[in-house]
Amino acid sequence: KEEFNLEVELTLKSELVDFITDRLFVMFEDKFDSEVLEALRKTSPLADLKQFKKKCEDLQKQKDTENFREFVEQAKRISRITEGVDKKLLDREILASNLKTNEEKNLLEAINNLKKIESVQNLYNLTPLINAFFEAVLVNDENVEDKNNRLSMLLQLRRIFETVADFTKFKKV
Repeated sequence: KEEFNLEVELTLKSELVDFITDRLFVMFEDKFDSEVLEALRKTSPLADLKQFKKKCEDLQKQKDTENFREFVEQAKRISRITEGVDKKLLDREILASNLKTNEEKNLLEAINNLKKIESVQNLYNLTPLINAFFEAVLVNDENVEDKNNRLSMLLQLRRIFETVADFTKFKKV
């Protein structure tokens, strides 16, 4: 009877997935910019190859548009603000009645209304709401409750964005 070491098996599986992903990226490097591919590396490209190719095409087409640049600027800002923030805030329930400004309420409503994101263009609609939020709201407020509500919303946005791509990989914005 042959025994196996689960830890070794998981390591081998991880290495194999990384190897195949790298090969996939080599196949696609002539068609898509390296920024596009790197932005999609953590989105489980092997789970659905058709969907992965569609995401590559979508990002490639969008990456030089003004809407994309504006959106990426805000996605990077959200990523910087939420870096190192306690991920427990993701599970925090945010009630609109607890929010102080219309900008917070509008952004929370948009987050709650997001269903399945088909393309990066679906995220563009959030850009004006995110801009208004940052113009009107101090995220790191002295009031801990307000600060945590705001960080929770930004963490939720970051998680949503990361289901599409890691927008921090786009340098030329």
